[in-house]
Amino acid sequence: MDSEINRLILEMPTWLNAHYLIEATECEIIVPGVNLVFSALTASKTTYYIKVFNRERSWASLNLEAKLCNDLKSHAISAAAVLTNRSNDFVTVMTVQDQQHLVLVFEQAPGTQSTYLERDIQSAAYTLARLHQLPISHLLPCYDHQAKHAEIQRLLELNCGDVALQQHYLKLINLVKTQDFHHEMVLCHGDPRPRNIFIEHNVSKFIDFEYACISSPCMDVAIMLWNLQRWDKDGTDLTTSAAVFLNAYSQYSNRVFTLEEIAPDLLLHEIKKIAFLVQHGCLTPHIIPKILKDSAQVMKWLRLYLSNGVNSNV
Repeated sequence: MDSEINRLILEMPTWLNAHYLIEATECEIIVPGVNLVFSALTASKTTYYIKVFNRERSWASLNLEAKLCNDLKSHAISAAAVLTNRSNDFVTVMTVQDQQHLVLVFEQAPGTQSTYLERDIQSAAYTLARLHQLPISHLLPCYDHQAKHAEIQRLLELNCGDVALQQHYLKLINLVKTQDFHHEMVLCHGDPRPRNIFIEHNVSKFIDFEYACISSPCMDVAIMLWNLQRWDKDGTDLTTSAAVFLNAYSQYSNRVFTLEEIAPDLLLHEIKKIAFLVQHGCLTPHIIPKILKDSAQVMKWLRLYLSNGVNSNV
């Protein structure tokens, strides 16, 4: 992977100039992972971001993501537009060492990445509520309760490669199979969390619409809460930042969700977090105990709000 990244960095300026007429003087990787994100700086100090997709994404899905991103920018919900190449397409192919990658190039998002301060969290809640109120005008994947249960069935087949983790994972799967998911359908971001939110003049906007879909607003709310909640605390209440977000979202959206309504999506997100680590080879013997400990903390709190959760020994 390191040799591939180095090759991408070396070839990026020439590739950008050939396909986007961008003359980059500096390129560096800023997000290593399943997908790679590079920054490119021009002589005029303009920065662009290049997302190189390694996970299986189709040309059509990336084109749809780009169109959604640019459409939502006109609604002041998306922070950065996707650029078109010299052929007036959003998606471009980059070939490195005989391997083809699909690429999107983004303008720089203005402002700064969101913090966990109350004003930033309230602003994020407002923007997420606005997103959920928009009419559904894009042919995005539908992630309704039936699709969730179909995914749960697929996740059931995952082998964690560790006995203790596998037992814990299967308990979570068996518990989530008994849950009733909220059925309302709206346009969802799919991965709202502080690192995907930029703040400019106290206004928040989102980046990274890779997981955008049509689903329950509870899914987005749950993912945001999962990232804001302090799972190692005692008690049954939300921590301050999580409570601030949920209260602000309820105020701005006129949707008042109970923790019992949100809990199934919180549980599903916890399962998918573990599955992601397994599927992408991120587990090592010294990481597994921490994953088990962290997940047990999540479930200690979460099971109080799940149907059949109080009596669960997860």
